[in-house]
Amino acid sequence: MQQQSKQQQRQLGLAAAVAVVTGEAIALGIFLTPAAMAKSLGSPLLLGLVWLGVALMAMCAVGYALTLR
Repeated sequence: MQQQSKQQQRQLGLAAAVAVVTGEAIALGIFLTPAAMAKSLGSPLLLGLVWLGVALMAMCAVGYALTLR
């Protein structure tokens, strides 16, 4: 077999990098901190509002990052 002279480079574009970081942040918020947050907030409504606020900030960050291209 012949060895290929061209090697493909691994590349991660801006949108993919933002998606990875956003996914990690959301996963941390969903899977690691809800019990502690629920305990400290004391109300399911407040917990939902905080979660929605953080989700909105993450979506705004993604939108802003995509405009920087």
